[in-house]
Amino acid sequence: MYYTCYNSGTTTQDRVTMCLATARDPTSAAGWTRHGPVGLPQDSKSGALLVRPATVEDPNPEHILYWGAGTIHISRSRDLTKWPVGEPFITNTTWGNPMVESGPPPMVLSTGDFIFFHNSWTGNWPGPPGYQPAWVILSKDDPTKIIARASEPMWSPQKLSWMTGDAPAYCNQPNVAFLEAAHPTKDPDTFRVYFGGSDAVIGTAVIKVTIGDRSVEVA
Repeated sequence: MYYTCYNSGTTTQDRVTMCLATARDPTSAAGWTRHGPVGLPQDSKSGALLVRPATVEDPNPEHILYWGAGTIHISRSRDLTKWPVGEPFITNTTWGNPMVESGPPPMVLSTGDFIFFHNSWTGNWPGPPGYQPAWVILSKDDPTKIIARASEPMWSPQKLSWMTGDAPAYCNQPNVAFLEAAHPTKDPDTFRVYFGGSDAVIGTAVIKVTIGDRSVEVA
């Protein structure tokens, strides 16, 4: 598991960076081993890992990490505990949001391509519309290549008051809809996602991908 490390000033590492922990049984608090930072710089706090399967030709394949807050970088490594910085991969959205951040790991579509949900935010945040989830589709032949991108946000915090943080809803940060976890459902090309509202509460939605026109429907 990759997670955010926050340095309160007691160590020399960057203030906010990505760390690694492993466990054979993730439900046991006593079973986790913390390995510390994975070698990435400040603002590497969000990471989405694509584990590549071993083959006869390549028993130790190169895995891919999509990471970063502000700009999503892409790094390749055969060692899941250490990552090079890599290069910028997604720097904005098609509708003009200047900041992006990694979401859940890419998931396989029926075509063999991958859908990668990520986050974005407007330059005037914490003003509206704020944080907005987005998506790209990555090529099955080369997951470092984008073959389709969202033309609009999946939704905006203004969809429901608990995402804007308007009273009486809880609010730690206003105008935030931040997508953090996802998994496939029993239906083809359909995924359940989990996201934070105003950094205070958790919501869920069902996402259906229509392969023909590479569109995304939210329920």
